Amino acid sequence: MRNNLVKWMKANQILLWMFLSFSLLFVAGYIFIELAEEVLENEQFMIDHQFQQWLSFEPNSTVHHLFQYITELGSIWFLMLASTIAVVVLYLVYRERYLISIFMINMAGTSLLTLLLKQVFQRDRPQIIDAVDGVGYSFPSGHATGAMAFYGFLAFIILQSQLRQSLKFFITTCLVIIIGLVLMSRVILDVHYFTDIVAGGLLSFGWLQASILSIYYLRHKSRSS
Repeated sequence: MRNNLVKWMKANQILLWMFLSFSLLFVAGYIFIELAEEVLENEQFMIDHQFQQWLSFEPNSTVHHLFQYITELGSIWFLMLASTIAVVVLYLVYRERYLISIFMINMAGTSLLTLLLKQVFQRDRPQIIDAVDGVGYSFPSGHATGAMAFYGFLAFIILQSQLRQSLKFFITTCLVIIIGLVLMSRVILDVHYFTDIVAGGLLSFGWLQASILSIYYLRHKSRSS
């Protein structure tokens, strides 16, 4: 019975991925909308206060300095450079050229949507710190959306690759850790509230799922034509 289940899952891999993507998209959207409504009503979140206490370090501490470097992994300049390299690699390695288009839409769409929502909610930051890109409005976090969009897409590509399972697991785990560290860095550096990074991560995750669904649709269309 187990062998039959494994065979069925392999035969319906695309269907399972699409179901999972739709489910995750729904959950991410629901939680984001709940947070957004509270922010629009200027509600104060106890969890923001708690995380600011838990992740509070002295500005001159080693941890604080370390996360000043880590946060750059989600900065605009770094993601633009890394995205350019990713486009070149996708062009050279994959025959599915539409991956490049969807990757670029994923990154550009996430960025534009984040900028738009910041203007809509106009939530002030805990602190304005220009040295770590802590300027402008706070909700949702741009570093969170950028990191989730870029490293999340890379994780999807890795999982779909022909690499060994152990290597897939290792690389994907590293990418997930990077996303988590970038998100944490914004709270540790006191330029975002915890709900900012949660909202940013969920927003970008939802957009990422839509991108993945587009890839599966185009793959199915190309194979059936």
